[in-house]
Amino acid sequence: MSVVNNRIRYFDLLRVICTAFIIYYHMLVELWVDGISPSEKVSVFYSNPNMSLATLGVGVFFMLSGAGLTISSKSEFSIKEFYKKRFITVLVPFYIANLVYYIVELFISDKNWFRDIANWKIIYTALGIDEWLKMHEVDVVSTSIGEWFLGALIIIYLLYPVFRYLMNKYPYLFFTLAASIYIAWIYNCRMQTPPANMTVIAKAFEFIIGMYIGKYMKTFPKKLMPVVVPVFVFFATNQWPLGINSALTTTLTAFVFFASLSYLEPMLAKHECKGLTLLSGFTYYCFLTHHMVIYIITPMMKPHLDGKFSMLGMFALEIVLMIVFALIVKVLTNLLIKGASRLTRQN
Repeated sequence: MSVVNNRIRYFDLLRVICTAFIIYYHMLVELWVDGISPSEKVSVFYSNPNMSLATLGVGVFFMLSGAGLTISSKSEFSIKEFYKKRFITVLVPFYIANLVYYIVELFISDKNWFRDIANWKIIYTALGIDEWLKMHEVDVVSTSIGEWFLGALIIIYLLYPVFRYLMNKYPYLFFTLAASIYIAWIYNCRMQTPPANMTVIAKAFEFIIGMYIGKYMKTFPKKLMPVVVPVFVFFATNQWPLGINSALTTTLTAFVFFASLSYLEPMLAKHECKGLTLLSGFTYYCFLTHHMVIYIITPMMKPHLDGKFSMLGMFALEIVLMIVFALIVKVLTNLLIKGASRLTRQN
């Protein structure tokens, strides 16, 4: 494995690209949600009959999460420290982003989510699973900050110590069992909400694929390049429906995209890539803030959109505001963590 300072650079690149995919997707979707442009004109910019940039990005994120955790916990693992770190890195910024959004909406439109919901249901937000429950038609009010897949990821994080034990103890049996459950599930799932590719079982298998990448591969053998790169290009460019199960397509395209970018590692490892590292560390905060910006700015700008240039200007404004709010969330998160750490040491 060719890395500088033990950092895998193409992981950073994947994280940045997939965050961009998700933000780009939501920018475009909001155009037809707000009646600015019909869905058929918008969808061609982010999907084809066999692939969507949004589902691709989410699938890669689950694989990255599994790979990153497995690499970071390869030598030693403490369940207590694992859960503590997940709380600090995932939920604390999520709480702060929700608070920032709540204050902004209250100030701009006098919107108060808690007027329409029993106060005890804030526990769903505290657990980070509010939007995931909403997707399963549970009666909650969600700001959409974490989206459904943050809730799914948190559930998978709770299971990670079990997954890790099984992978280390029974590597072949565990992967075979996980793959069998995944295949049986996606081909027999009759749920309409959520679809099979957005369920915890499907995402858990992608996470497990990432775990095996982190433990055994990290970078992929060069002999796979003539296979994975053309397969990804085929899915990305093909305009005819293949009739393949959509969940399987999502997982397959995420895997071949992941593998395809791994071949950039030798080139990336020759440089420090400080900018890429900085962007990678900033992606989660941008993810947490992009919804609030898009939901507020797009409706406000609707009366002023009279052509492509005005729309591009709106997108540029949204990106700038996402960065600003992401910085605010990051700074507040760091201040809160440092303050809590100081108090803990004093006590």
